[in-house]
Parts: sequence; C-alpha cells; structure tokens
Amino acid sequence: MFKPLYRYCVHLPSIAGGLLIFTLTFMGGGPLPIRATEDRDAAERLFKQGVEQALIQNYGAAIADFTLVIDLGSALPEVYYNRGLARDRLGDIEGAVADYSMAIRLDPFDAAAFVNRGNLYSLQGDFRAALRDFDRAIQADPTRVTAYYNRGNTHYELGEFARAIADYNTCLQLVPDFADAFVNRGLAYFQLGDRQRAQRDLNRASQLFLNQDNVAAYAEVLDRITGLEL
Repeated sequence: MFKPLYRYCVHLPSIAGGLLIFTLTFMGGGPLPIRATEDRDAAERLFKQGVEQALIQNYGAAIADFTLVIDLGSALPEVYYNRGLARDRLGDIEGAVADYSMAIRLDPFDAAAFVNRGNLYSLQGDFRAALRDFDRAIQADPTRVTAYYNRGNTHYELGEFARAIADYNTCLQLVPDFADAFVNRGLAYFQLGDRQRAQRDLNRASQLFLNQDNVAAYAEVLDRITGLEL
C-alpha cells in the first residue's frame, strides 16, 4: 500500500500565512490565575519567556520555563499545551501526551490539543485512539481543517479509503488549495482503483506545490506519479 504524505499537520499555509506543516504554534493566554501578586508576575514573565524560547526553537529552555510556571501554581491549559508542544518537538511523546491530556482536562473543548494528541497516537500506531481525538476536535471546532486532514490520514492507514476521501473532501471544501489533501486523496482513489481521479488529484497537487515554490514537495509528488505509473 502506498503511504500518504503523512505530515504531522498543526496549521495550514492558507490559514497561517506560511508553510507551517509540522510547525509549532505557541499559544498566549490571559492573566495567570495565581493568588500572590509577586508569583503571578513571575509566572507571567516566565510564560512569556517560555513562548519566546520556543519560537527560536530553544525547546529545552521553554520546557523549563513552563514547568516553573506550573510550579508557581498556574492551572491554565495554555501552559500545559505549550509545554506539550515543546516536548513534542523534542521527541518526548510520552511527556507531550501527558501535557496535552492535562490541557484537555482543564479545557475539554481544546480542539488543538485533541488534534496534537491524536497525531501522536497515530504516530504510535494507536489509530483508534487517534480517531477518537480527531472526532472530539471536530465536535469542539467543526471548521478545524487539521482534524479532518489527520483523521483522513488515520482512516487511510486503517485501509478505510472511502472514509479518508470523505475527510479530504471536507479539507478541500474548507481550504481549496491544500496540496497535501489533494495528494492523499489521490492516493486513496488509487487504492480504490480509480486511476483517473488519482491522476487528477496528484497533478493538481504538483501544480499547487510548484505555485508555492515548494520544490521538495513538488518533486515528491512527481515521484509518486511515476511510481504509480499514472
């Protein structure tokens, strides 16, 4: 079975303004709910510092800052979410899942945390747990494109190609120039024996990548087309 372009997708180019697939978005928050004024001020300073460290990819320092914020008594989901992202980036899957889970416990409607935890479950091969998280992300935010995209990838991995196509269709309704969704929908069509639609989608994806100056992705799609003999 040809594997999809299984990119760990947090945000999309047309949403965020740049090619941000497999990129972290660190979330700010309101005043941290800590009683003592001095502790609150220190926590807010550390939280801001942690975000700044994460944005320059100094994830170890970011984790240390977010941990200090938690130690000062903060119970904001944003703190756990951001520490989870930093741990995620460093490959600490167990730690990241734990932090995303705490963020969800504090905010059961945190669609981003559900998507990110679902991605990690998928990467671990726990596809049914991933599907549950993507479903909950969509319930919390029916316009969350990344939830549909990653749920589609998970259905693909399970051989549920028609369901994968349905999710990619929703992605493309929401973001018509989402090239990765075209690639994966094309591969799903190929798995179902629909070579004409597979070729159409892969050609469309290659053109989109070319328009985005994403030469590596463009070449990858051309290799897929050649490999599939389309």
